[in-house]
Parts: sequence; structure tokens; C-alpha cells
Amino acid sequence: MCRPGDHEPVVSAAELDELAKLFAEYEGAPVPFSIECKEAKRRFNSLTQDIYVQRVQAKCMTVTLEQFRGYVRNECRKRIADVTPYPCILPEVTLAPKSESERLD
Repeated sequence: MCRPGDHEPVVSAAELDELAKLFAEYEGAPVPFSIECKEAKRRFNSLTQDIYVQRVQAKCMTVTLEQFRGYVRNECRKRIADVTPYPCILPEVTLAPKSESERLD
């Protein structure tokens, strides 16, 4: 990823923490179409676009917003994996008791 002048990261550690939090809220949401999930995704995309416009677009003209957003998502995944294994959200399953014929098998 292109870096500005004195090799400071394009995305600060504090911004990456915020982006990773938002990313986890919408990417790992148990209810992906909830208002909270949609809001987290909107805020993630907005912050990513702001950083792109302010720090990347003029310095790295070959990098598109979608490429930058993909880079940020990958960095968020790394950040989340460093803290805790990424949660796998599974729907709750209720198993019915076995019938008498199945119990004998």
C-alpha cells in the first residue's frame, strides 16, 4: 500500500482499531440485516472513504477506493485475529429426541 512522505501508515492504529470494531460488528453479526449491522457497515464504509480521499487518492492515483477498502478489510481481519479467533456465528439448533427405533440402533 502506498504510504505518504515520511512512511507513516496511511491508517493510524486508532483508526484501525475503530475500523476493526465496526468491521466485526457487521461482518460477524448474528443478524446481518439488523439496523445496528447496517449502521456499522455504513460507518465503516464512510470512514474508509474519508481516509481514502484525504490520504490515498492524491498520493496513489493507481489505487482505487475498492482496492483500498479491500486492503482495510484485510488489515481488520488481521487485527481481529490477533485479539481473538474470529467468531463463527452459527444458528442455534434444537435437536429433537430420537425416536424409540433410532435409540435401539
